[in-house]
Amino acid sequence: MLLRAATQFVLYFNGTSSSTISARFHKTLAYLLLNKAEQARAETNINDVVLSGGVFQNEILLEFMENELQLKGFNVYSHSKIPTNDDGISFGQVMVVNELITKGMRQVEFVL
Repeated sequence: MLLRAATQFVLYFNGTSSSTISARFHKTLAYLLLNKAEQARAETNINDVVLSGGVFQNEILLEFMENELQLKGFNVYSHSKIPTNDDGISFGQVMVVNELITKGMRQVEFVL
């Protein structure tokens, strides 16, 4: 299915400039994510959205999402002092372990 979608994508954009393809890709991805955020808000009444992770190292996508979500009334949070990549994940893991130790937990069982 993924291969078919990729093939259709290439055929559809044959002869189209790379900048146009890039813009369409970013907008399509952003609107998919916006739609999911609106669905989640409708189901949970949570109005906060955190944009983080490797995907949001892409400043085009990050800025577009921040603007569109704010226009739709979301509270938007994103990285500013901690990297959004693996360094940020590691920092988050350290913070979780610190909180567990602070609360007296000396052993944590992970279930997969």
